[in-house]
Amino acid sequence: MGALFSLLRFAASLGSKAAATVLLVAYIVSPVDLIPDIVPLVGAVDDIGLFVLWLQTVLNIDVFSIAKNIVGRLLFGAVVLLLLWYFKSLLADASRMETSPNEI
Repeated sequence: MGALFSLLRFAASLGSKAAATVLLVAYIVSPVDLIPDIVPLVGAVDDIGLFVLWLQTVLNIDVFSIAKNIVGRLLFGAVVLLLLWYFKSLLADASRMETSPNEI
């Protein structure tokens, strides 16, 4: 992985974004991988890692800040959904208590 990183960085530093893109596509398409693609889920890790590296070095996109922003929004959405679910259950309990007959 270190050699591929160095090769991709070198191609990007020369200003040859096309060469770095060709190297990335050739690696992803080739049957030779660091982690074989036949391994479920894990086989795509090296391909995804190189794609993220390509985005950072060639296109100068800060992928980690984008991912952090997405994760932050997902966590905020999850908290909102949990709060709505909690308040809905409280309201359901309150309405059940009002409609149930009082036993003496």
